Amino acid sequence: MAKDILEIITREAKKQKINIDITPEVYDVPLKDLGIDSFTSLNIIVTIEQELGVRVPDEELDKIKTINDLVQEFKKLLNK
Repeated sequence: MAKDILEIITREAKKQKINIDITPEVYDVPLKDLGIDSFTSLNIIVTIEQELGVRVPDEELDKIKTINDLVQEFKKLLNK
């Protein structure tokens, strides 16, 4: 599952011309430091929501600052 989420992040970042190599070393780096702005971040979240059939509650969106935050939030939603 985490691999699927990471693949979506990579794919969506590339669509926005952001070339990132998602390795464990960057899991806790702020998204903005990886070149992922708030617009791109929101697009990535919406795409993951659509592909996995879940929705991140609005109050949780501001808490997503890193790739690890993204993965953990979706894992939590899928395990409900």
